[in-house]
Amino acid sequence: MMNPAVVHVGVSGILNAENWRAWLTEPFKSPQKRLEFASILDNAHPNGDEMEVVSTLVDNIVTILGSLLQIIWSLLTVIGSWAPLLAWIGFWGLAVNWVRAWDIIRRGGFIGVLLLMVVWVMVWAAVSPGPTNLFGLTVSNYPGKFVWVTGLTVIAGICGSVQMSGGFGRLACFASEEAEPAADAH
Repeated sequence: MMNPAVVHVGVSGILNAENWRAWLTEPFKSPQKRLEFASILDNAHPNGDEMEVVSTLVDNIVTILGSLLQIIWSLLTVIGSWAPLLAWIGFWGLAVNWVRAWDIIRRGGFIGVLLLMVVWVMVWAAVSPGPTNLFGLTVSNYPGKFVWVTGLTVIAGICGSVQMSGGFGRLACFASEEAEPAADAH
């Protein structure tokens, strides 16, 4: 197995983290070293034109950077359309303490969740009226919004289930709070 701090550099042997600065500046310290460096370039390129080697290197670097920018743009284009759903999953999976939330839901908080869903559907249907396209089916305004809101609520519940089962590991660790003192204990 190769040490990741060591990089092989062709004619110069092995370049590691300690001697990289010396390797970069060494060829230019004395006229003899500059001639040796030029001879390395001559051996690397058959016609001996150093400027052609440098221009080829710059062209290759520009091409690589252009390709990297195209890859990044393509990834952002694909991920961009999924960003709201990924943010939704990230919030409900990593920012909500589901141990406490599930305790509240179990003690009757599910009624609050259902009422919030109804209000969400009503507001969304009023703000954006019209039929909804669901997987190729055209559904009227309120039922379509209800399906989407129910789906997002189910995704939030699945995120809670994954968090409580330990699926997020250390990403979703919340500090345990001290037991609250009883309100009647005076």
